[in-house]
Parts: sequence; structure tokens; C-alpha cells
Amino acid sequence: MSKKKTLETEPTNTPVESVDSLLETSLDAEFARCRETQDDPFTAEDLGVAIIQIKLDKAKKNHYFKVMPPPDSGYLKVYMIEGKELSGVPKEWFVIAEPLVKSMGNYSKGIKKYSLVPTIDRDGNIRVWPHSINRGTMANSWFDSREEIFKVGLKDWVRFESSSTESRYEIIKARDQSLQERWPTDLNYTELVKKAIGERFVTNHNHAVIRAMMGESLQAVEA
Repeated sequence: MSKKKTLETEPTNTPVESVDSLLETSLDAEFARCRETQDDPFTAEDLGVAIIQIKLDKAKKNHYFKVMPPPDSGYLKVYMIEGKELSGVPKEWFVIAEPLVKSMGNYSKGIKKYSLVPTIDRDGNIRVWPHSINRGTMANSWFDSREEIFKVGLKDWVRFESSSTESRYEIIKARDQSLQERWPTDLNYTELVKKAIGERFVTNHNHAVIRAMMGESLQAVEA
């Protein structure tokens, strides 16, 4: 019987200082690592014009939005954790460098791989939606209906509502589909994602997110 592969690895014996010194601090290097194991779904279309705001968060359920088609190599898949799951850190999404995740051993529980899916609302605001690529404990109906949101949102303006009775998202299409989405012309997919992530790329053990996960004091720590 094959052993299931998880993040539950044995704690590393490599000193923290040595691991941190070997880590790549560039998001481009991290994206290159992620690309090595990805498939390619469809082709990206041309991008459009100006934006108002870029955030790393799911689309607002009461706002109509469209989904950016993935580039040739597919949406980026990165290790992430949301700050609201931890004590003493900002309630935002953080991207964790893969070598750092692997060096944490069992302390990495809670860090999962997410696909980064950009959405744009009718006001031009962009939200890069972290979509878990593993169903985990999420009911199939929740997971499948979220996948359906992305599929329908590639061509139609949509919003969604949570249906707790049916354990799924309900997709609502806008009555008027004539508005053309206006993606920024000066940013490709990767550049847009980098702007959304901003400073929330974690590359060393001294970061508040990692210290919180490992049960260390957060006093006098620079995030």
C-alpha cells in the first residue's frame, strides 16, 4: 500500500541560519520553481487597461466579476496561509517559499498549495483569488461549485452566494453582459500576481508568520 504524500515531513536537522541563507528571496525564482510541476490549461487573452486596486483575496460575493484566463503554463500554484488562522499576525494571505515550507517539518501543517486566479469587478478592481488545489476537508459540492465559478466567469459577469443548505456556491449571472472588462495593459499575469502579493512573500524563519506557526515569541519581530 503506497504511503500518502503530505506536508508532514520529519523536522529538518539543518540549522535555521543555514536554511535561510540558502533560500531564494526573489518571487521570480519562486514562480520558476512552481512552474516546473504545472500543466497548461488554456491560452491567455490580451489584457486591457487601468486598474483601481489589486488585492490578494477572493472576489467579493456581492460584486459581479470576470476571471482572467490562465497563461499558457496555467495559473501559478504556490504555498500559502491566511493570517486569520494565526495569532499575532495581520489577517492577510501570505505566500511561503517552498524550501522554507519543506524545512519546517511538522510545523508546516496549515500551509497549503493554492492556485492564484485573478478576478476583475465592474469598477476595475482586481482580486487575485487563492483557490485551494486540494479538496481537503471541503465538501465536494463547495469545491466543485467554486471551480464552476471560475469556468463561467471566464466569459460571463458573475457573482456568487453561499448556500449552506446545499453546501455549495450559487452562481448568479449579470443581466447585462455587454460591459467589456478592462485588464491592465502594462501588466501580464505574473506581474499582476506579484503586485497582489507585494511584501507578503515569506522567505525566512524570522518572519512573524513562521514564528507564530512554530510557537515562538513574536515580540520585536519585523514581519
